[in-house]
Formats: sequence, structure tokens, C-alpha cells
Amino acid sequence: MSQSTMPPLPPQLPFPLGDELTMQLDLVQTGGVCFYSLNLLGQARVNRVAATALAAQMRALTPACDVLVAAEAKSIGLVQELALLLGHDQYVILRKSRKAYMVDPLVTAVRSITTTGEQQLILDRHDIDLLKGKTACFVDDVISTGATWLAAQDLFRRATGDDFSCCACVATEGKALEANPHNFVRLGHLPLYDMNGKAI
Repeated sequence: MSQSTMPPLPPQLPFPLGDELTMQLDLVQTGGVCFYSLNLLGQARVNRVAATALAAQMRALTPACDVLVAAEAKSIGLVQELALLLGHDQYVILRKSRKAYMVDPLVTAVRSITTTGEQQLILDRHDIDLLKGKTACFVDDVISTGATWLAAQDLFRRATGDDFSCCACVATEGKALEANPHNFVRLGHLPLYDMNGKAI
């Protein structure tokens, strides 16, 4: 059995978060793609620095964002820091599994480029009142295909009849988003490669 080999790409990529911190992102191969992994889990300082830089951009948005929405689990630290910086007392987390306390939640399917198989995003009906009539921003760590963002948008539309006013992420990824066609609030952009090392 032959073992797949990584294309000739640098094993790490520096990714600056403003002027005070640069992350070293490891090259990862999965699902037929190679990408530099930006992992925010457990990274208190990284989340704080990234949130500070994103909040500075978000304060300039019109209309201002009333509520933040994120999918579990990688963006929870980031959305917590952002909520504190923006003066929000609450935020909404879209869960990936149904919990016993949920009553008739809204559910949608999502297939992310960095996860295997189809997943669910679930909006608890208790959170709908927090979202209705609000200007909401979706927060994510990295947006590649936009699948999670679109699934979250579907839930938000079904819950409120509105769209997110903006999307904020630490980085976008891949050629399709390099020029930022959707005007995401972001700190930077990451390359995405096929198994031959070609940018996609």
C-alpha cells in the first residue's frame, strides 16, 4: 500500500495577526487538499489578539452589529473575545449535535472542506428571540468554500427572515476568496492547494 506524499510546499506559513503576533501555521493534508491549519482552540492570546483586530474593523460597520453568531467549536474563543470587546452581553452558538434541552430546533446540513462527511448546524429555538430584529454578524475562524457561512445564513433566514449583515473571520482561504468578493471582515488570506501543490 503506497503512502500519499505531501506536495513540495513549505511545512509552515507565517500568518500575522496585526503587529504584535505572528502564528506559524502547519501544512496539513486531508480530503484531497493541502492547507495551512489555523487552529484557534485553546489559544487564549491568539483569540484575544485576533478579536481585537477584528473588533477595530467591525466598529466601523454601518449598521453596527447587535449580535454575534458562530458555529461550534473552533470559533467559540474568538466570538467570546469579540463579544466582550464589542460590549455584547450574549452571543449565539450554532451547535453540531442536538442537546436534550433543545425544543424543536432549526437544523440544516453542512459539508465543510476540512471535515469528513456531512455535519449539522443546529439553532436552538431559545436563541431565536435573541436574533429577531437584530443586526447579526457571523463569526468564523477560516472561510474556505463558505459552506458553514451559507448553512448558518440558512438558519438565520429561517429564524428571522433576514440575512447576516456581515461575516467576520480571521482568514479566508483559496483562490475564489482571495480578492474578498463578499467583503468579509478578515485579517488575512491563506492559500489552498490540491495534492499536486497547485493553488485552488
